Amino acid sequence: IVLVPNTNWGGRIMRAFSERFKELGGDVREVAQYNSRKNDHRKTLHGLLNLDESYARYKSIAIRIQFKVKFEPRRRQDVDFVFVGAFPRQARLIVPQLKFYRASNLPIYTTSHVYTGVQDVRRDSDMNGIIFCDTPWTLSLYDNPSPIQLSIKQHFSHRLRGMSRLYAMGVDAYNVIPYLKWLKQQSHQNFQGQTGLLSIDSNNRIRRILKWAQFKKGKATIVQQQVIPDDKQTNNNAALTDRQLSQHNIKN
Repeated sequence: IVLVPNTNWGGRIMRAFSERFKELGGDVREVAQYNSRKNDHRKTLHGLLNLDESYARYKSIAIRIQFKVKFEPRRRQDVDFVFVGAFPRQARLIVPQLKFYRASNLPIYTTSHVYTGVQDVRRDSDMNGIIFCDTPWTLSLYDNPSPIQLSIKQHFSHRLRGMSRLYAMGVDAYNVIPYLKWLKQQSHQNFQGQTGLLSIDSNNRIRRILKWAQFKKGKATIVQQQVIPDDKQTNNNAALTDRQLSQHNIKN
């Protein structure tokens, strides 16, 4: 099931996810839109989780038997997870409400839009459990920063907030230049960049694979080092770092 804001951005996110998920064999059972300006999403979530139908059945039975019925609402059981399109403020409201409305054991997936890139344990604790993808640069900025990240934090700390991912793109754009020809010739190889695992497709476009993360105790925590598509795995895919690629060029 899909939950997105009733905005142009929400519509684009919904279409992009639904189309790709269906291509991969998935089934989108239902789509709901929430008002991003509101804090209470009870009505929307009741409909998405079929709790409104559960309440309707309860009322129907109570009226028929004319007797007080012990009732506990039951959410739908025909879905594996919920995909949520949201920015931090919205997600901090939606996740607790999903848990309250009996969806606490339903995995929640979203995009990198949910993370500001700035560690805020107190506020982000409301998003505990959310699973999302983001750049290695963003996810390692606090727990395992690289030398260049430390340098940027030292000299440009006032600009780092809100621009972290742009710095990562700049670093990759510079570092990958010497290896473009090699990556094009070796389609099964990758370059481990700051924005993801980089490769070049048949149309000479750079593609990247992000890292999976999950909010745990208010922190964006890497839960899997890298997710490699099946077609890459069958080609004995190897992710080469900048240093390894340099050694390769020296040897060849």
